[in-house]
Amino acid sequence: MNASVPSSSRVPHARFGLSPLRGADVYRAVMFAMVIGLLFLQYHLYGNGHDPATYSRSAFRWLGFMWDYMTHFGGIVYHAGWIFPVAALSVVWRRRRALRDAAGGPVLSAAGLILLLEFFHWAGIKSQQTRLSLIALVLIPPAICWMLYGRKVARLLILPTLIALFIVPLNFLDSLFFPVQEIIAGAGRLLMAGFGIETTGAGSYFTFPAAGRAQLQASGDLLSIYPYLTLAAFVLWISGMRDLSRGRTVFLLAESTAVLFMLSVIWVFMMGLWVSITGRPESAPRGIPFQLLVYGITMAAVWFSQRLDPATIKQHARQWIAQHQQP
Repeated sequence: MNASVPSSSRVPHARFGLSPLRGADVYRAVMFAMVIGLLFLQYHLYGNGHDPATYSRSAFRWLGFMWDYMTHFGGIVYHAGWIFPVAALSVVWRRRRALRDAAGGPVLSAAGLILLLEFFHWAGIKSQQTRLSLIALVLIPPAICWMLYGRKVARLLILPTLIALFIVPLNFLDSLFFPVQEIIAGAGRLLMAGFGIETTGAGSYFTFPAAGRAQLQASGDLLSIYPYLTLAAFVLWISGMRDLSRGRTVFLLAESTAVLFMLSVIWVFMMGLWVSITGRPESAPRGIPFQLLVYGITMAAVWFSQRLDPATIKQHARQWIAQHQQP
């Protein structure tokens, strides 16, 4: 008599797209959980060397403070920094079947990478560079997976690891973004001149002679590198959830950068137009609601573009060209 085969709905592993655990799998899963727990204790009890009296020894508390600090002094982007690890974990969950199929034997040589990352953590504490320690924290879990489950699993974790790296507030990159700020402000100044709005000043500072020499500084979140980093994480998340090709991902990164750049120029122009009419720079259209509107438009454009089929677009383009080439 044939034994009855249990329904997949009654097997928890099948319900979640996972295979039944074997003895070796349980051993490696328990080892991974223990290492992650020890890693959490290490970074909570001895994870920050930058002014522990103010930020405590916990790297997680330091990270939360920096997110709030950058909210007050650099915009709204990193106030929602907790979204990045959630997005990374969602990509891991999306790839759970591929990770299950790619799991192989342990790679003991990957332990050298883990030791190297632990050295980076130690160096970050000694040099009071908590960002270096946090980068090591993000890279250690995939390195452990590489050691326990093989190289194929590590490759599948590259994309979610890149997304998780955005939790680190790399605010020193903002100084490298200064030339782009000058370009955005210059483009806004040219747009104002095209509409007959007279302005003087240099850089992101605008003076409006026709409005009682009212002055405006076009600064804020939209003229920093943080929204571009956030959009890059958003595009990588879409790429991981939709299994997009590398070329399609690069195209979406370029598109999001171009759309946000153009919206930033329009934002500078709108502020200049408002000040030239009212003479009140303090009431110019800025702040969190307007920034969220710009982010929403950009992300909607990216989301719409990733749903388009390149083959269908090429086919319609060829048909349109063929129709218009007919005499």
